[in-house]
Amino acid sequence: MEINNFVIGKKIAYYRKKSDLTQKQLGAKLGKSKDYISSLERGVVHPSLDLLSDMSELFNESLDELLSDNISAHPLIAVQNYDDELTNEFAALMSVISTKRKEKILETIESYIRIKELSSN
Repeated sequence: MEINNFVIGKKIAYYRKKSDLTQKQLGAKLGKSKDYISSLERGVVHPSLDLLSDMSELFNESLDELLSDNISAHPLIAVQNYDDELTNEFAALMSVISTKRKEKILETIESYIRIKELSSN
């Protein structure tokens, strides 16, 4: 079975939020830094089996649940199977920020596109 770090990261973020924990708080409970938890949630690093086991106990979820690729049972995890690695990274980053920040990022991207379109005419 191939492990999908992106999906596991989404699940970690989902269960962390469901447990009302910040990345820093989760990191403290697991003996890891906030930056490491962020990297896990973005699918950048691969968690050890021991760490996943600790998380499954902390979140009161089975290890199988954390490792499975099935995310359909999690309505808050809106993950698409993107072919492009950069799009995966962007989706992962967007999934862990607030709606207000997402709106600001969208406005910035739209402004950038408008400027580029105007400058190319």
